[in-house]
Order: sequence, then structure tokens, then C-alpha cells
Amino acid sequence: YKSINMSEIQKVSIAVCTYNGEKYLREQLNSLLAQTYPIFEIVIQDDGSKDGTWHIIEEYIAKYPNLIRGIRNKKNLDWNQNFYAAIMNCTGDYIALCDQDDYWMPNKIELQMQDIGDTMLNVCSSYYWRGDELTPRINQLVNLEYMSLYFGYCGHQFLMKKEMRQYIPFAKKIDMAHDRYFAMVAQYFSSISVSDKLLVKWRRHDTNTTGDLVVDSASSIQKIKFAARSLVKRGGTSVVISRAGKKYYDLFEYLYEKDKSVKHSREIMIMWRCLMQQKLIG
Repeated sequence: YKSINMSEIQKVSIAVCTYNGEKYLREQLNSLLAQTYPIFEIVIQDDGSKDGTWHIIEEYIAKYPNLIRGIRNKKNLDWNQNFYAAIMNCTGDYIALCDQDDYWMPNKIELQMQDIGDTMLNVCSSYYWRGDELTPRINQLVNLEYMSLYFGYCGHQFLMKKEMRQYIPFAKKIDMAHDRYFAMVAQYFSSISVSDKLLVKWRRHDTNTTGDLVVDSASSIQKIKFAARSLVKRGGTSVVISRAGKKYYDLFEYLYEKDKSVKHSREIMIMWRCLMQQKLIG
């Protein structure tokens, strides 16, 4: 840790979620152990793996008993709820989210700790990694309206402050993907920082539990309206829009009650009410 001022070290937890991930898990864990920033703890939450994943976790716990904690769910929670559980089991001041099959650059946490500043959430960029091909995916800061209709960022890019955990109970009620949820909460409070630093190799393969998500460029409200109208015109999508609209409307109403001083809260609630009623025109 030659480049780190040890007097300024904060406690960083890494929340790792696993499920049948024996093929790539060792490579990922080794990349966490190679971080240039001292890691306070690595919390591995296994969702009832049926392959050799838990054996690998026990192997690493035996080697690093003061660093790694393993938790094995008694029943399968699903990948999303498993992440919420893992985050709640972290005790550090900062929490980084980690998939079981990626690869972290050695300075990922060091650079994100430099970048997070006063924001609740820092998002780095990552390489799209399929086979031997590495394709840079550079993130940009997108507005809240855009983020609620398109997927914004991926959890493996996240470093967040422990204060974000207070929003997890409501997230479980509306069943929203953890990375979308945290990004939207942070953006709602204008407390998100986004970096173009490529700090993760995001491995894509046939057994991923999440799909291939693409981050598009920032959009105006007109593009949001166009996308909504297009969904409606395609037919058979009113139920989808209504379900999504209910989640987002409930989320923004909840956040508004938490802090009524946020200026755009009413506007975003009106937008989603219109979407639910399919009255977003013009």
C-alpha cells in the first residue's frame, strides 16, 4: 500500500454474491485480494449453490479468516434479494458490490475512494468481456427521467456509502433490481458521481444470471416521451408500463416523503403518473 496514506484509510466492505459460480470464482476473489487499497472485509453471500462454489468459499475463508466471511442461505433468495442481504451483512463505512465471475483491476477501490467524495454512490466504467474480446463501456451521468426508463449502470461498478443501506427495506417492497434502485436513489438526491475509468472486466457468458445491459448516452425529456409513446404504440405493453410505473411512482413518492426539499420530485412523480395512465403526449 505504498501509494496510500494509511492515516486516511476508511473501512471498505466488498459484498460478493454467488450461485453455482465455481468456474470463475477463484479468479474474481484473487482480484479482490490484489486490491491496492486495504480491504476491511469481504462478505460472500451464497444463494444455495449446488456445484463446488461453497467449497471454494470455505477454502478462501480458511486462508483469510480475518478478512473473508461466508454466509450460506438456507433457501434460495434469487440474485437480487441475495445482494440486498449481502449488503446488509456488511459492516464497513463503504460497500462495493461484486459479481462472482468478473475481474477487478488492482486499483479499482483505490480510485473509487478518491472519486466518491461527498456523494453517496460512485460508478466507474468497465470492459465488456466476452471470450477474448474486451470492449470499453464508458459511463456518463444520465438524468433521473432517463434512468427510470432505461437501465443506467451495473452493480459491479458501484462503491457506495453505508448510509445507502437505509433504503433497502423499501426496495424489497417494490422488488426493483438492486443496481437500478441504488442508482436512482443516489441520483434523486443529486449524490452520484460517475467516472470513465475502466476498472472492471465484466465477464459475459452463457450462464450469467443477468442480461447484457447497454448504457446509452444522456437524454432529454423529449426522448423519454418518445420512448414511452413507442412502447404504447407497439401494443400489448400497457400492463408492462403500468407495473413499471407503479414501482417508480411509489419509489419517488417514498423519497419525496423522506426529503420534500428535492426540487424535481414532483415533476418525476407526474411523469410516471402520466405513463401509468398512458397520457404522456406532445
